[in-house]
Amino acid sequence: MRKKILVIIFVNLLLLVSLISIVSAKSIQKIDIINYEAPETPIITGDCKAEFNVPCQYDITSTDHQRDKIYYVIKCSDDPSIIIETKYYDSGETLEFIHCWCTFYQRGNPYVIRAKAIDDNGFESEWARFEVECPCSGSRSTNPIVESFFYHHPLLYKIFIMVKNLK
Repeated sequence: MRKKILVIIFVNLLLLVSLISIVSAKSIQKIDIINYEAPETPIITGDCKAEFNVPCQYDITSTDHQRDKIYYVIKCSDDPSIIIETKYYDSGETLEFIHCWCTFYQRGNPYVIRAKAIDDNGFESEWARFEVECPCSGSRSTNPIVESFFYHHPLLYKIFIMVKNLK
């Protein structure tokens, strides 16, 4: 009889240990999914419609749960070769981002601003996405030689657009 009681106690202990490990594993998974140390995904606001080569202002804001300073990484779909990294901002402070949309790298709508926040400990938010519609987005130079030249010299293209808009 004593052996039966010991076996029952041993089996119950094994069940209890396996139950505790299952509950602990599920708790750890929940903690990994929600990273409270990363900043919130930025919120991008501004005009959803824009004109080409006309400066547009967009406001980007994010908060950090620990109130760490944050900086932003910004990408615009009309020029994928440029990645903008800003200075540090206080958590919740708004960044005023100015951008001129162009048709050189992208022909069609929507034009997209993507931004993520990174705190001073290196924790990164998810990417935010903001879509902008530009009229007549298909209008580009039809000369393939000119297009090819500016494609290989994007800085000269930007200077050309600036000079063209000085009228």
